[in-house]
Amino acid sequence: MVSFYFPDGTKFSYENFEIYRDGEKVPFQVGRTDTLGRVVFIPDKEGNWIIKVFSEDGHGSNVKVFVEKTGYISTEESMFKRYEKVFVGVGLILGVFGFISIFKCRRSVR
Repeated sequence: MVSFYFPDGTKFSYENFEIYRDGEKVPFQVGRTDTLGRVVFIPDKEGNWIIKVFSEDGHGSNVKVFVEKTGYISTEESMFKRYEKVFVGVGLILGVFGFISIFKCRRSVR
């Protein structure tokens, strides 16, 4: 079971999903998330799996999971995905200070 949420924290309810074995083009399972935004599947073998969830308005995500022999799932989440808001905030702050320094340099040259 894997749960999905929109960026504002609301549940990704009743949205489409597809599950693929790693390297295959035909989905193993297709369907819709439940009311709690969950995708539930029982894989037939261990290994890497890709869960693609998407809504009609363009929101969505691709999640790679590794299924162990015992049925446990571990996810691969990139560092950028985990700290995305921090990186965006730092980038905005640096951008604002960059524009201020360019503006001050142009004023002092005149």
